[in-house]
Amino acid sequence: MIAEALTESIVLVIKDTTSAVFAGWMGTALIHSSGAFDSIVVAFVSSGAMPLSLAVASILGAELGTTVTPFLISVLNQIRGRKN
Repeated sequence: MIAEALTESIVLVIKDTTSAVFAGWMGTALIHSSGAFDSIVVAFVSSGAMPLSLAVASILGAELGTTVTPFLISVLNQIRGRKN
């Protein structure tokens, strides 16, 4: 029951490729693992809950999130360091 509700809510958020990339980025940032997010997306595709085109965009977003999130954190730390 909970898995079905989670699947529906995630798939409802992802409506086009742009939102899929953003969801991949945010999902990776929230669970701190692009591999785990990729596994979730693959499960959605294999169950038919998500089309392949949106899954590819989500996985690209997850890989971008793996790279961009630490970069943003380091930039923010540099900005904070200059203020002190």
